[in-house]
Amino acid sequence: MKNSIRTLFMAFILFSVSTLLAQDKAAKDYVGQYISSTDRGFDITVSLNNENVLMAQPSDKSQPLTEMVEVAGDKYELKNTKGLRISFTRNKEGVVISLTFEGGNRKFEATKKTE
Repeated sequence: MKNSIRTLFMAFILFSVSTLLAQDKAAKDYVGQYISSTDRGFDITVSLNNENVLMAQPSDKSQPLTEMVEVAGDKYELKNTKGLRISFTRNKEGVVISLTFEGGNRKFEATKKTE
């Protein structure tokens, strides 16, 4: 009995660690500067804070740094913003290439700046 509980506990720990590592890698995929493709939009910087939480802010810092909360997959809502959303787009290789910002009467795309 003790061995099966120990085995189950170890499996849970390994699953939890691998899940956290996968989430950290996915979060790092989004980090970068996104350049708006229209004059109706604005450039956005996505970063990770000290707790590895995704944060977003207009690159000109006209609005505060805001926590991003995962809704599903590559879709996030900006915390405490009454429904502002960011959805990321990946290419066929799985690399994040752009984001779509939606909220209120605004919707625009911004392309991820490559280094």
